[in-house]
Amino acid sequence: MFLFGGIKKILLYLYQTNKETNFLILEIMNYQRFNRHAIFTSEDRTLVFNAINEVEDRNDRETANMLFGLFDGYLYADLYKALDSQLRIKTLKQMTDLIWKIEDHILFKK
Repeated sequence: MFLFGGIKKILLYLYQTNKETNFLILEIMNYQRFNRHAIFTSEDRTLVFNAINEVEDRNDRETANMLFGLFDGYLYADLYKALDSQLRIKTLKQMTDLIWKIEDHILFKK
């Protein structure tokens, strides 16, 4: 099971106008920040690009954006769950290892 001790942020996501009502849509984003430059190898970057390509082949922009977030140092809480049904088994295992590597870095500041 993927453990995630993320920080909860509430973001004003979208202001949408409807013919009858104006309303705000709030989305809760759970993520953790990390220093990608301190822990990513070139193989890690290649793995993330490969995962993005696999996800984009399935037209899943939300998951692709979460993967791109890794390059900016954002690990989203829902990333593992989103990848579970999107990636080939080999890529999923490698991404799981990378997520654990990031979590380890966050928890122990290695």
